[in-house]
Amino acid sequence: MGRGFRFVPEGVAVGHHGLGVLRWRAGPEGGPVLVTGADAAEIAGGRIARL
Repeated sequence: MGRGFRFVPEGVAVGHHGLGVLRWRAGPEGGPVLVTGADAAEIAGGRIARL
């Protein structure tokens, strides 16, 4: 990823029973979206245990 490439969240993270999901998009700042995705995390003890 080059300089000026930015990841931006799509809305807010959604969580339930120790699992959370955050959708995102990315591309050059001020340019088109080049990639979209989502990260899922398992939360244990208030911290990310697995991503």
